[in-house]
Parts: sequence; C-alpha cells; structure tokens
Amino acid sequence: MDGSWRFILQGIDGSGTPGPILHPDLPLSGVSITEALNATNELTATISPQDDALQDALVEWGVCIWAEAAGQIRGGGILTHTETSGSAIQLEVMGKHGYAYGMPYISPTSYNGVEVDPLDVYRLMWSYLQGISGGNVGLTIPDLKTGLKIGVKLEQVEFDTSEGPVSFEAGPYQLNYWETHDLGKKIDDLASDTPFDFREISSWSGDTIATRMELAYPRFNTRRNDLRFVVGENVIVQPRVTGNGDEWASEIVVLGAGEGRTMIRGYANQNRHNRLRRVQVVEDKSIKSLTSANVRAANELKAQILIGDLTELTVIDHENAPLGAVRPGDEIALQLDYDWQVGQGFWVRVDSIKYSPDEGNNYVLQVVRADKVA
Repeated sequence: MDGSWRFILQGIDGSGTPGPILHPDLPLSGVSITEALNATNELTATISPQDDALQDALVEWGVCIWAEAAGQIRGGGILTHTETSGSAIQLEVMGKHGYAYGMPYISPTSYNGVEVDPLDVYRLMWSYLQGISGGNVGLTIPDLKTGLKIGVKLEQVEFDTSEGPVSFEAGPYQLNYWETHDLGKKIDDLASDTPFDFREISSWSGDTIATRMELAYPRFNTRRNDLRFVVGENVIVQPRVTGNGDEWASEIVVLGAGEGRTMIRGYANQNRHNRLRRVQVVEDKSIKSLTSANVRAANELKAQILIGDLTELTVIDHENAPLGAVRPGDEIALQLDYDWQVGQGFWVRVDSIKYSPDEGNNYVLQVVRADKVA
C-alpha cells in the first residue's frame, strides 16, 4: 500500500463533540473509499487485528474510520457493520449523512411547513435528529437558502386542463410519527424535488476530525478550468462512449397526483432532428402542481438528449488532476485524444470518486456529460 495513506480510528458517542483518536494508523487492507454527490460516502476494508484491544475497539455505531492521504481526509465515517471470517474482519463504513437513513420522526408534535424554504426543512430534519440525546453525530449544516417555498395551507385544488378537470388535496410539508419512518429518504426526495445538491466533507480541526455538509442550489456547477482529463495523459483507460439510444426520448409525460382524468399531467418535448418519435412516461404521486410536473418533465428530457455519453473514468494521480483535487459535483473538461477522436471532447460532471489505495494512487470517477444535467 502506498505509504501516503493511513486509516484513523476515532470515537463517536452521539454528543456532537468529536471523539478521541483511538488509533492513528489502522492496519487495513483491501480498502475502497467512495466520495459521493447527493449520496452517502462509503469505505470498505479488511483488518486482521493482532491484539484484543484493537478488536474490541471496533464497535459498530461507536467509532469512525477515516482515510487520510497527504495529510487530508479523503473519506470515511461511522463503522456500521463487521463480519468475521477466520482472523479477518470485514468492515463497512458510511458517511455521517447516512445516519439519517432508517431514522424515524417520532416527536408527538407534527411538523406542518407552509411556505417554507426546502433547505430550512433540510436543516430542521438534521436539527431534530441531532437534538435527541445520543444522536448528535457532529454534522455541521450551512445556512444556504434556495429562495423557493414549499407547503401550502390544506386545501382542495381544482382546475381544468385540455383533458378534463384535475382535483387533488394540497397541504403543508409534513413530518409526523405515523408516516415519517425514514428521514434519510425524506432528505433524498427533498433534494431531488427542489432540486439542491449536497456533499459531505471531513477535515482536521486541530487534533481531531470534524465533518460538515456543503450545499448548493440548484446544483454544484464549478467548472474547474485548473484541471483537465486527457485520454493517454492522466486518463489511463480508454472510456467507452455510447449513444444511449435505449434511453432516447423526444417527449416526456409526467403523471402526478390525482386519479384517472383528474391526474396531474406534465409534458415536455424536444426537436427530433429527423429521428423517430419516442415517448417516456414518469409517474410520481408526490407532484401536486402542473408547474412542478412540467419542470420535472423538462429535467427528465434533458437527461435523454441523444449524444455520446460515458459513465466512468479511470484517472492517475497527475499534475493535471492531482489526487484529492477533484470533488463530487465538479465539472472538468475531458479530451478524447486517441484514434479518430483526436481533438474531440466535452465537459463531464463528477458524481462520485472511488479510491483503492492498495492499487496505487489511481482513482475511478462516475461521471455524466455536463450538458445532460438539468
């Protein structure tokens, strides 16, 4: 394993105060680290502890494991699962954002948000989780707002469309103990519907490690002109560029709240450029306005633009994109300088970054063409 990597064991007790460093350099092998956009960071590894004290310290939901390279925290989080086979223990770690998954809202007082900013609701959910004894994971949330408003006073909405009348019940944004059983899923839905982006970052704070969320509305869209990806230079595996014909659509229909002829119906289309007409239908009962349905249709349609696309890049640690310089959400120019594609290229948006220290300082990116992101 490259000596620039080390793996740190830190206590966590739900008080919100960063716990002590329990081991400065865990002897891990087979390590895989993933930093993600709008998802939970992950780390998996194997350890064969040589003493009982270290084995006893690996307590699920009681410690964090962090990956550090060149003095910077590259990922990690809460140890959630272990599995022993012989002398080896398989470890599964999730980012602190993952703490919200599967956690219910059990307050006897329901939340009914009317004309509230989606990011205020996001902060409220984290404030609720971290405000209960034993549930403060020390996650700091910034004060960004979207300027949008969600939730209305409870009312019966009715209006006419070209296909007949639409009627449904609209109301506040709600959190309650009888329906809200997974706040992580609520956060994901809120981020997708608004939309806004989130990503988790951990760093040294004095002699301990602290974690914060970074937020962006409507999305992170930093074009990194200081970095570049070039096939044959720092992209070491020729990427597979596909036409995505299976996903091609010239029209999108979004079906929302309501039933039968009263159902909300959003629509968007694009120039076929002499291609055959193709239609996709998206169903989402949480959509309760014609405006939201049309926006969703337009966003879905953009993702179906029929252009050459790719999903993965394998990159070497290189001055044009050094290890740790790329963040999920960044947009970076890709040059396809090989064979008949010399001089061709486009911008890609990074969705996730996977490090495998045992295999050197190469890293694998999950990407999407930036012009396909709404």
